[in-house]
Amino acid sequence: MRGNPRLSRLIVSLLIAVMFHMISSLPARAEKLPVEVRDRIQAATAFVRIDPSQGDGSAFCFSPDGYFLTNYHVIQGLDLLDDVPLVLN
Repeated sequence: MRGNPRLSRLIVSLLIAVMFHMISSLPARAEKLPVEVRDRIQAATAFVRIDPSQGDGSAFCFSPDGYFLTNYHVIQGLDLLDDVPLVLN
């Protein structure tokens, strides 16, 4: 994915959209989940705070290394290697 940055962003955005769609119904079913599962889900989510004028968003951890994934519109004003501040639950 190094060759075409637009294609890379598109693919990542699509993956993010699919993953958020898959978990969008989770809050409605959260009370039926075991406490251990709810705790792991809460620990894997974060609030993304970029700039008050730009808005905020959410992210979730998708790897044991601590990589978080968010929607492109949340970070679209940043440069590729900028830090993204996360507020963990």
